[in-house]
Amino acid sequence: MPEFKDPQAEKHYYETEASQEEFLTWYQKQEFPNYPKPALTVDNVILRWYQADPEEAPQLQLLLVKRKAHPFLGHYALPGGFVEPDEDTTQATIREVLEETHIALDPLRIEQLETFASPGRDPRAWVVSVAHIVYLPYDSGQEAVAGDDASDICWANLSVTESGALLLVDSESQDFIHDLAFDHELIITKAVRRLSNKLEYHPTVLSLLPSTFTIKDVRAIFDVFNHPQFRHVGMTAFRLRQEKYLTFLEFGHAGAGKRGRSHKTYTYQLNPFY
Repeated sequence: MPEFKDPQAEKHYYETEASQEEFLTWYQKQEFPNYPKPALTVDNVILRWYQADPEEAPQLQLLLVKRKAHPFLGHYALPGGFVEPDEDTTQATIREVLEETHIALDPLRIEQLETFASPGRDPRAWVVSVAHIVYLPYDSGQEAVAGDDASDICWANLSVTESGALLLVDSESQDFIHDLAFDHELIITKAVRRLSNKLEYHPTVLSLLPSTFTIKDVRAIFDVFNHPQFRHVGMTAFRLRQEKYLTFLEFGHAGAGKRGRSHKTYTYQLNPFY
């Protein structure tokens, strides 16, 4: 090993004159320990479009887990956890969700949302989290069951008021959006904002619908977000707006409703945008 007159000379040598292998060996021993290092986690906004009873309107629902350990013992939180060294964040999302809820995710239905790194967001340490939106397929047949460090699970109804306020309501009609662990209220708010903005050009929320659906079904899932561009639009105008970025492919007819009329059913394709 060469001798150096001072640390700056050593640093200069390894960064500019040594081989990359020599540099990396030096860096791991001398330079890397000097930098504080955050832990990396994933938090996941897992959504489904659910109809408990044919006579009731379907709901946009968000999956939450109740924490059974500190910090935020007993509070509901988004499913997630720490990323392992040999994982990317999508792999960590799939593993953590399976451990905490027993739901197996399709990686093609996981969309990265944003990185959350505000100081103090986790009282344990410096923790950076990569958040994702997960679109569960309609009638996936998978039942969420609490596991690992979750003591319970909850499917909460998620919606937006006309004033833009976010509502997260459990089966007992309790709104607990402000009582979530960590900064998960902020993560959910950002996810809803992303989904609402994309209604105007790339409505990924439609992937929550059944494989075939009516235009009324499309309108129902849009109405959850109370988007001002669609709030007071009639059905004909609503469909015309969708056809700017969607192609509806006629599939068949749904069963007759209360008025004895059947409705056309569709699949869809997203039109390319540039």
